[in-house]
Amino acid sequence: MTETVLWRAAEINKVYGSTLPESWVATGLSIDTRTLQTGDLFFALEGEASDGHDYALQAIEKGAAAIVISKPVDGVPSDKTIKVENVLKAMEHLGTQRRQDVSIKAFGVTGSVGKTGTKEMLAHALNCFGKTHATIKSYNNHIGVPFMLSTMPRETQFGVFEMGMNHAGEITPLTKMVKPDIAIITTVGAVHMEFFDSVQKIADAKAEIFAGLGKGGIAVLNADNDYFDYLKGRAEHYNVAEVYSFGEDKNADACLESHSVKDGVAHVSADIMGKTITFTLNSIGKHIALNAMAVLLAVELAGLDVRKAARSLEGIAPMEGRGAKTKLDNGVMLIDESYNASPIAVKATIEAFSKVKADRHILCLGDMLELGNQSDELHQSLVNPIVEQNMSLLYCCGPHMKALYDVLPADRQGAHYENSAEMAKEIKKMLKSGDAVLVKGSLGSKMKMVVEAIKA
Repeated sequence: MTETVLWRAAEINKVYGSTLPESWVATGLSIDTRTLQTGDLFFALEGEASDGHDYALQAIEKGAAAIVISKPVDGVPSDKTIKVENVLKAMEHLGTQRRQDVSIKAFGVTGSVGKTGTKEMLAHALNCFGKTHATIKSYNNHIGVPFMLSTMPRETQFGVFEMGMNHAGEITPLTKMVKPDIAIITTVGAVHMEFFDSVQKIADAKAEIFAGLGKGGIAVLNADNDYFDYLKGRAEHYNVAEVYSFGEDKNADACLESHSVKDGVAHVSADIMGKTITFTLNSIGKHIALNAMAVLLAVELAGLDVRKAARSLEGIAPMEGRGAKTKLDNGVMLIDESYNASPIAVKATIEAFSKVKADRHILCLGDMLELGNQSDELHQSLVNPIVEQNMSLLYCCGPHMKALYDVLPADRQGAHYENSAEMAKEIKKMLKSGDAVLVKGSLGSKMKMVVEAIKA
């Protein structure tokens, strides 16, 4: 099988003024020698913890087609070297060139929570209609977005790009590279409060996605969110052509009319711009169904068959770290939500978890990070959903989760641990057949360690 050519010499030479021979090609792109494949163009990015230039020779030895560097590297053949002033800027230029050269319908996705799941659903739906290129993993920042643009194949018809931030001003350059036709903001809430004075400032930062929308661009907003009207105003500020809404609000353009769970499957009925749509989802949380409204609305606005898109969503399994379910040999049902956490996300996940059939519902929660001086208060705000959704026991770790643990009714207190490593050593002893256990926490809380210990 012949590998697809991603970049040719003429294209690279045009972007960088380099002199690669006419026969040169790259079949992929790499920023990490651990995953580099033969034929990749390697970008020697400089980071806080490491410098890609230190691995440039290794990249050549592993079969890189060429390396992009900003300073000399001994031992690398000159005919496989592309010298630039700034390696990251060089990758941005390449991504911008590919976006310019390839005619796609582009979708941008951001939001305080739910953006990765929404991106995955949208990419899955669009793939029914043509070749779709979408952000992998969480490549949604100043490195990930130009990487995803630079790796977009020429024959792509639909592009789905996730854009994240934890400071103001970070989304603007990303959306100006992506130039989305349709921009989705899943929701706005108290996330990254360490870096913002108010939730409204977070709304401003998310609204930066509108800065890249071209003439005729469309915004898709959450009608149920407190900042809907504010975001609509921000869209008008950026001269967005049209604004559409999704949610449970009866006036939403994509309205979730009913949501029920039976035998571990969500049954959904929706009105998508006047069309009645019924389908099922393997993720049982209502928040997932609500994000599916945003996806189906975007599909409809793109002029595609929304019923076909809804049927495609039925085949999506929850992702590792984002809701993946595993029935263990010891009779325990494990729900892996270990990738990330915020107050909004944890509350929604607890509500969904309560619908899982089990003798006991066990929560294993790690600290929610980047919440600033409101951290303890926001952790304590989880008391009500834990009690109201009848969670059996809370096992938690980290200094901020201690604030929650201390105000929890005694009959819901399992144990508090200093960190996830301590919890991982002890948690399996606490579980028994018939339990369902939910593991969730911010990435920095390292709750994946707990997931692996339960599985072991």
